Amino acid sequence: MSLSDFLDPLLGSHIDANGQLRYTCPFCGSPKQKFYINNDETSNKFGLWICYNCEEHGNLASLYMRIKKVSFKQAQDDMFNAGISMDSVPYNNELTNNENIMLTLGKPMKAKEHNIKANKLSPPALPYGLKYFNGNSPSEIPYWNYLERRGFSKELILSQGFGYVESGYAISSRSKKIPIQKHVVFFSYDSKGNYTYWNTRSITNSIPKSINAPQNESGTAITREDVVFGLNYASKQPGIIITEGVPDALTLYPYGVGTFGKQVTDRQIKLIIGSIQENQKILVMLDMDASDLLVKLGRKLYDKHKETYLVYNPTGKDANSLGRDKAFEVIKRHTMRADPVSSNLFLLHKQ
Repeated sequence: MSLSDFLDPLLGSHIDANGQLRYTCPFCGSPKQKFYINNDETSNKFGLWICYNCEEHGNLASLYMRIKKVSFKQAQDDMFNAGISMDSVPYNNELTNNENIMLTLGKPMKAKEHNIKANKLSPPALPYGLKYFNGNSPSEIPYWNYLERRGFSKELILSQGFGYVESGYAISSRSKKIPIQKHVVFFSYDSKGNYTYWNTRSITNSIPKSINAPQNESGTAITREDVVFGLNYASKQPGIIITEGVPDALTLYPYGVGTFGKQVTDRQIKLIIGSIQENQKILVMLDMDASDLLVKLGRKLYDKHKETYLVYNPTGKDANSLGRDKAFEVIKRHTMRADPVSSNLFLLHKQ
């Protein structure tokens, strides 16, 4: 029995996503299918799951036990009878995928190796079929139409050196092709303007709607967990505004930065703190559908940087959906310091 055949009766229909299964989370019920389960039977992470909305995570046994409300022995028997492997370990979302694999294999990870890890990483290989915007090619027209609908000027896009892929692919860590069809390609840069990372956004309604640069086979490529989009220019402003994705960050240019999701790693936090001055402000404007994660991030940043603030967004829309003017109006009207008292009031107000 395949993993999806085993899980669909428990979780509902799924979406295939580059070696993972995506479901509606059975715990928080988020409609965005942010619940991911590794479906690569050749991987030591097979069966590990995490919801990128509520942060619940674990292995197949824990998932089955919680949903069916059975003992570990019963879960073990049921999964064995279905031919499903239980070789898995709890997933630590503070570590990268490769670091979790090392733990799964039982390989110790020395503190020194972890601390210098980022210095050994290199930017991921660019996707095959990549073309760069020049503002004149007829093939760019549908991409410009899409970007204009999202509120982005041609001048801004050209200044960032972005590109697009009409029909191409990226290579996964297991040397498999990841198809890319009609996607805009965004680039992240370090403080010196050097390319560090890419991710995409589809201009159609295809799934997946975005693709993050995959890890390479040797595990030495920079991942989304090591990068903050837009920090190279936002760090030079009086303040930065932390958002989830590239479109939101570009909407708030030159102040917006993107963390590629609600799960902000300690390395990303360290990168943000290390890029700004003591008097610069940090505003956290993650989506309100996971306000507890927003507050958690704000508190982490506040412990290291007292000029940290939370943006309470009563509209429920992200910055790009609101548009630049309305997004800044929300920021102007609904910002509070991320200290413990104010952050508790933030959560109470959300309820």
